[in-house]
Amino acid sequence: MLLGPYRDIFDEVHVFSPSVDIDSAWEPVRHFAKGLKASSFHSEWDEPALREIMTKQKQKVKEMKDANSKKPLPQCLTIIDDFSDRPDVMHAAGNILTTLFIRGRHFGSSCRLSSQKLTAISKVARVNFRFMLVWRLRNQREVMALMEELSAVYPIDVLHNMYETALQDEDHSFWYINLVAKKKRRHVPHSLRTQDDSRRARRARRAVLKS
Repeated sequence: MLLGPYRDIFDEVHVFSPSVDIDSAWEPVRHFAKGLKASSFHSEWDEPALREIMTKQKQKVKEMKDANSKKPLPQCLTIIDDFSDRPDVMHAAGNILTTLFIRGRHFGSSCRLSSQKLTAISKVARVNFRFMLVWRLRNQREVMALMEELSAVYPIDVLHNMYETALQDEDHSFWYINLVAKKKRRHVPHSLRTQDDSRRARRARRAVLKS
């Protein structure tokens, strides 16, 4: 998505991933980042570096606001990938990653976090997600953990139907979940929708006969 719909959004991209130097999948991102104002790629978790990135971003935004600038605020993206085996990174409630999810939106700083396991991510970070992209999960326990996470939005059986429908669309399909949508899309099972349509048709016929 960074190289597609979001390619014109960010001024900076900073990647933290153990595979960033060995996985060729990052090459298009490196090439794209050359055209940005700033970028960095880290194969180790480097909290001081991330703190410095955030400090500089906050300073840029503050200077523009103090100057009453009409220009769009600079946007910074941090990508955190493949750290599921590091609970000190993913599951600590008080580290810099959690701070980024809680306060980053106030100074134009976004974060894309990838994990093979939803529950490996701290709850504080999860409740601040704005959207999720979900591919086919490996086991039923992970599926149910996701359903429970979203069960305040829709009933679990409806969520499971959405999950299966999205992933059966075509190869490499994923489920996009907008967690800040202002209006829920009404999801009605086909059988109920058919019954509802039939009732509407009967009411329409009665209205015609009465007239």
